[in-house]
Amino acid sequence: MRRSLVALLFGLGLASSGPSALGQPAASMTAESLLRRAVTRVADGSFREARALLGQALTRTRESATLGQVHFYLGLIAAAEDRTEEARLSFRRALSHAPHLRADPHRYKPQVVALFDEVRRALAAERTLAAERALAAERAPRAHRTEARPRAPAAAKAPPKSPPPPRDAARPARRRIWTWVAGAAALASAAVAIGVGLAARSDRDAACELLAEPSLPCAERTRYATPAAPSRYEELHASMGRKLVGANVAWALAGVLTAGAVVLFWLEGRTERAASDRPPSARAWRVLPQLGAASGLSLDLSY
Repeated sequence: MRRSLVALLFGLGLASSGPSALGQPAASMTAESLLRRAVTRVADGSFREARALLGQALTRTRESATLGQVHFYLGLIAAAEDRTEEARLSFRRALSHAPHLRADPHRYKPQVVALFDEVRRALAAERTLAAERALAAERAPRAHRTEARPRAPAAAKAPPKSPPPPRDAARPARRRIWTWVAGAAALASAAVAIGVGLAARSDRDAACELLAEPSLPCAERTRYATPAAPSRYEELHASMGRKLVGANVAWALAGVLTAGAVVLFWLEGRTERAASDRPPSARAWRVLPQLGAASGLSLDLSY
């Protein structure tokens, strides 16, 4: 069915291919004979054989008209096989060899004719644009054409001196090591206080469970739930007291360390600022030989 539709699509006459062209071996045929045989194979729907014959025809001629026809039929085969990009490239090559080629709308499908006309218009637009650019370049006034002339080498210039960095930029970053140590210790102490406080609260809840009358608050209960509860209650109560004392001590230590971190932050900043403001010679230290009645070495420190 497809081959009959392709034959109707292309509508190629078989009368142009005589018996001699069909019976002659392909190895001894000219490009024109190979083209006529390929046209017959296209009409029969034998696209693979037609493509092989057209490939042989490309190697046996340099005439623009024949080359244009060969590429044109290669484009028709590619279009029939839904290879649009390959068909567009073949049509472009055909028009580059034979710009007068046209696709007859009475012989070929409208899609094939539209694709061929699209390639032809694009190629014509490119040629027109190239011609306009060449004409504009020829009409350009000579006054605007500049000639490349060798220039004398410029004298080497000394690189500009960069300004000295500002005094504040030369100062090293202030680390404040002891401030960070005190701050970390304050956070650790606060964490310990929170943990010990939670443990004391757990002891209190466990002690409350040993008392009777669970509907009342823990502070209002006066009786034990079991005979063995008093000893366990006293043990938990003592443990809770010790943990509360520890939590209070940890909170106090955290507050002291926090205050110390604030003071150290201010003191270390002043110390590093004062040290950076001194010239290097003012805070140098040297080991000097000591001559005289008592020989030896002396350490010279200057601030």
